[in-house]
Amino acid sequence: MTAYFCGLMEKISASAHGAELFGAGIALTGEISRETQAWLVERLGDVLDSAAAAGEIDLAAVEATPPELAALILATADGVKNIQGGAALRAGNSLLMRVLRAALVR
Repeated sequence: MTAYFCGLMEKISASAHGAELFGAGIALTGEISRETQAWLVERLGDVLDSAAAAGEIDLAAVEATPPELAALILATADGVKNIQGGAALRAGNSLLMRVLRAALVR
């Protein structure tokens, strides 16, 4: 996730027309985006479920199911992309990961 959000998203959001590109991309690829989002939620949910089963994270601490938490993580990361500038985007992504770690890691 970090590579994705700090690489691709940073470059797009730093451009003068970054917000337009994000908006146009979603509008033009709505169905593909919805299918991809569902796939990402499912995959991330599987990873979270495996981590919980291995005792690496505690989903009960946040009272969420793996799909619920996966959807929230992706939605939050999607919102972080609206932060302008490379350093600010990296800081926002880092904050998200620290919050998740603090809430979930045993």
